[in-house]
Amino acid sequence: MLIRNYFLTLLFLILVSCGGKEEFKPRFKLLDENDSGILFSNDLTESDSINAYKYLYMYNGGGVGIADFNNDGLKDVFFAGNMVSSKLFINDGGLRFHDITEIAGLKTSKWIHGVSIVDINADGFQDIYLSVGGRTIGKHSENILFVNNGDLTFTELSEVYGLNESRLTTHTAFFDFDNDGDLDAYLINYENNPDKDPTAIKRKKKDGKSKSSDRLLRNENGKFVDITVQAGIEHEGYGLGLLINDFNSDGWLDIYVSNDFTYDDNLYINDRKGGFNDQIGKYMNHTSNFGMGVDIADINNDGAMDLFQVDMLPEDNRRQKKLLSGLNYNRFQLLTNNGYVPQYMRNSLQLGTSNSNFKEVGQLTGMSNTDWSWTPLIADLDNNGQKDVFITNGYVKDVTDVDFRDYIISENQRRNAVFDPNVVIGALQELKGEKVSNYAYANSGGLKFENMASAWGLSEPSFSTGASYGDLDNDGDLDIIVNNLNHPSFVYENRSRELDSLNYLTINVTIENDHAKAIGTQVKLLADGKIYSAVVSPYRGFQSTVDARLHFGLNKLKKVDAVEVIWPDQKVTRLNNVLVNQQLNIERETSEVEIANQKPVFDGVFGESSHINLDYKHKESMFVDFNREPLLPHKISQEGPSSATADVNGDGLQDVFIGGAAGEPGRLFTQRLKNGALSYEVIEFEGVESEDAGALFIDVDADGDEDLFIIAGSNEFELGSEFYKDRLYLNNGNGNFTISENGINYDSFSSGVIIKNDFDNDGDIDLFIGGRCKPGQYPLAGTSKLLSNNHGVFNDVTADVAPALQKIGMVKDAAWADLDNDGTNELVLTGEFMAIKVFKNVSGSFLDATEQYNLSDYIGWWNCLKIVDIDQDGDLDILAGNLGLNSRYKATPQEPLSVYAYDFNTDGRIDPVIAYFNGGREYILHDRMTLAQQINSIKKKFVKNLDYAEATIEEVLGKERLAKALKLSANHFSTSLFINNGTEGFTYSVLPIEAQFSQVNDIETLDFDHDGILDVLLAGNSYSPEVFNGRYDAQSALLLKGLGNGNFLPMSQTMSGLIKNGVVNKIQKLSVNGEELILLLKNNDSPELLQVRMTGNHLKGGY
Repeated sequence: MLIRNYFLTLLFLILVSCGGKEEFKPRFKLLDENDSGILFSNDLTESDSINAYKYLYMYNGGGVGIADFNNDGLKDVFFAGNMVSSKLFINDGGLRFHDITEIAGLKTSKWIHGVSIVDINADGFQDIYLSVGGRTIGKHSENILFVNNGDLTFTELSEVYGLNESRLTTHTAFFDFDNDGDLDAYLINYENNPDKDPTAIKRKKKDGKSKSSDRLLRNENGKFVDITVQAGIEHEGYGLGLLINDFNSDGWLDIYVSNDFTYDDNLYINDRKGGFNDQIGKYMNHTSNFGMGVDIADINNDGAMDLFQVDMLPEDNRRQKKLLSGLNYNRFQLLTNNGYVPQYMRNSLQLGTSNSNFKEVGQLTGMSNTDWSWTPLIADLDNNGQKDVFITNGYVKDVTDVDFRDYIISENQRRNAVFDPNVVIGALQELKGEKVSNYAYANSGGLKFENMASAWGLSEPSFSTGASYGDLDNDGDLDIIVNNLNHPSFVYENRSRELDSLNYLTINVTIENDHAKAIGTQVKLLADGKIYSAVVSPYRGFQSTVDARLHFGLNKLKKVDAVEVIWPDQKVTRLNNVLVNQQLNIERETSEVEIANQKPVFDGVFGESSHINLDYKHKESMFVDFNREPLLPHKISQEGPSSATADVNGDGLQDVFIGGAAGEPGRLFTQRLKNGALSYEVIEFEGVESEDAGALFIDVDADGDEDLFIIAGSNEFELGSEFYKDRLYLNNGNGNFTISENGINYDSFSSGVIIKNDFDNDGDIDLFIGGRCKPGQYPLAGTSKLLSNNHGVFNDVTADVAPALQKIGMVKDAAWADLDNDGTNELVLTGEFMAIKVFKNVSGSFLDATEQYNLSDYIGWWNCLKIVDIDQDGDLDILAGNLGLNSRYKATPQEPLSVYAYDFNTDGRIDPVIAYFNGGREYILHDRMTLAQQINSIKKKFVKNLDYAEATIEEVLGKERLAKALKLSANHFSTSLFINNGTEGFTYSVLPIEAQFSQVNDIETLDFDHDGILDVLLAGNSYSPEVFNGRYDAQSALLLKGLGNGNFLPMSQTMSGLIKNGVVNKIQKLSVNGEELILLLKNNDSPELLQVRMTGNHLKGGY
């Protein structure tokens, strides 16, 4: 990405300097004051009384409002000022404006944050409501309402309307929350208190009476009345972003609030009775931590609204480590234990689904790290039919600078821990910020985005805050206005129509000629088999109001087959065969409406079993791997539960064993059929502290019944602990088990997988056990074993028949399969920092044949294998579950992710230092404080954090020591399909992007629709990663409908019925009453027992 932008910029310079025949024109042109007539600079002046210590939100800047204030068909621009007056510029056409602030009566002297454009009195002229902040609450902090007199003069009437709220307000949205036909108001607020730490973890305050609590004002005959508490708006927060949308599509508008610091975001769902319920945890698995601006749009053209929220994580290594340090797992656990929704310091892209909940995929798209960001705006900036993302960022003072923080701490310690505010104020005066470029992500479809800010002419470094878009010259593309701190604002002319001549459609949707009353109206375009959708919601981004008209880029389409307007009351207006390159004005009062067609009710492919219940919950131990090994990328102690099935008592019914976590017993669920009713009888395998990492039923003693072999694993016990000893339980034929003291004749190690096969062809079943890890010494290989069955006693023969297997790696899964159809099974295995390895049995010895099968190039963090003839050509293919692409860990063959393992500070323990590439150079992934928890000497070598932030891994650890270290590298994190091409080996085949939303832990195949083509069920998520990366929680299960030839169609949650959350580590097929059920086993949670709901060969409701 960086290389591409570099060459585009270079091309521009060459064309200009050489006087080329065709001058390179970036998509956007930055207009100066002489071009546009707009001169506004939101300048701040710091002093002893006004600074970032005494005023927390001093550098939050102001918003922008775009609207037509004189009804001449041209959009005008309003800027919010903090220490300077706000200004209104009237559009004269041709992107020329003039300032009428003073003559219009719009001068301000308050600290203005938000700009909300609204026709407050329904007279057909747009009014201006300004949200006011500041250091203290009082008359000087009352919000301002400028009512348009219709002649481009305005009168301040906030008190008359009851809108002179004096709490410190960031932004306000006007909307009709109670569907009574008038506009109500929601205000997001904050508190300024230098003595209060807003990052402190405390019990949630839910009485609606905090200074920073938001306000809900109901319109009662033109007067706004505070009904906050009685409406259930109760949570304390520091609101920075605000969206109004009908999140559950019930015809009643809901409220999303993006909160700063530790405070949960709020998703207030309208109860249709005059109140709201906060359901953020129901709709979202996590959010951004320091939530700032938000926007909502259909970013992937699937008809569902998606939400984008920005935070403050830098993209480049230097600024990331300069500004961040010491993210703490125990703190994160304390937050979640106190009922907070998980939060991570990065941007979040919440993909909307057909059942209204969200999947967060920001890291998958590459848009998670955009520095200290304020405004996200989602819009089709190049008219190619895909919505792009524009983001403003920059902060005048780097107040999170680690060296700055350390200086304050050291000065306080020097003063005998007596805090002196003047130390902070003095240090702030010396502290500098760094102007950074804004971002412009071009959307090429399939959730692929590329930062084109430089190539598009949008990359001038700045401290940018509020921003807005609108078609200011009515030429069919969206122009951008940016409010900057201490710098003239940006006026960007969009030249897409001039450059590309791609088509568009502008739709102006109103109710009673008012955009605000139309908030929540969704418009869908159907064209050439595609869906383009948008929702009326002018209050977007950060502190701003955008052009309320809906803009659709349509690429080269000549017409739209249908325009469907879904009004807030769920009635519909339809227009057919609409020509492009025009503005459609659709007013509810003059449009034909009809009742919306009822959507077909679809139960989903999977539903809860009606046959039987499994009364069980997996309980994970409290062990925290990071306390012993701070540099781990994830815990190794939370990979259960394991499972195995067999008919243990010969009654013809299938029974299931579910392994226990450390300290918890494994359980055998024996199926019982009595008087036609099915139930499970539970047997607990008590008295064992081990983690049951894997289980297998096998007739060890050849007596005709199934015995149970359980392997021990995990990372929580010390190396050599007796709790890593495997166990063999012998069955007496009736399902009663006793432990065998003689069947295991080998040493104990932490294991990850057990599989069976008669590999020595002597007529009994032998075993392979994959070694998961060397406890406490990540990433050293576990000990893998081939066990030969000698009359019920298992002996380790690995050293004799397969010495290369013993330390093959950190094995997580394995399978026996005849890959080459020669009648002999190969051993296929994989794991963390491993390729998919193949060992071929040659005359009783196992030889590594991985390269022969073309699998050696794909080194990943593989979790599972499913070997099956997926393309139905007569040979076996490989489905392999991997980390996925929705994480901060990125890897390519050119820029792999590596771990260097060595005792770097000679303290007797292995230090697993993870390294990544950023800007073409290899750096340590960990921040200085985290690294110092493992390698204490780093604090002495790098006294200043900035020096560490600028150092490569070689400069930190030394070339000689790195050369001595064990180095493991991964270059492929996609969950993948490998197609077997016979003698030519395997070919990598790309799975749908949805398969990469989360870590995949297990894979199963089935033909749910009986079409003769295998479908694939993926199980995933993980709550084990270190806290900076955060949980993988976007997708606990995904159903891929097979289309043949290795192609798949991902099914929505509604269609599949797989709508619950959690970490699914194991899929187990179960036969119950002659029907095959699917058991989804979850870590630290109850399982789901599902049945396939089909009628004949067809789904109920179709695909």
